[in-house]
Amino acid sequence: MAKLKKCTVNKKEATKKLRNQQHKVDLQEKDNLIKIISQQSDRYGDKLIHFMDLNQINSLSEATVEQLRAYVMRYCNQVQKNDVKIF
Repeated sequence: MAKLKKCTVNKKEATKKLRNQQHKVDLQEKDNLIKIISQQSDRYGDKLIHFMDLNQINSLSEATVEQLRAYVMRYCNQVQKNDVKIF
């Protein structure tokens, strides 16, 4: 009979992999939310600028997913069915 090899999982490596996957999901959601705000802005990005002013940030890279969600829910209520899925 063949011997079974003991399978060990490096806990740090598994945690790091899980964090990387979560980070990718967060970035995709962040991109989708920024896209929704951008689509609802005028050609000068009025809603994007308003979002950054409200949250006192200098660039969209500083925005959190929670800030973006809250802004979309409050100020971009005309999201249509064919727009990007936000949640």
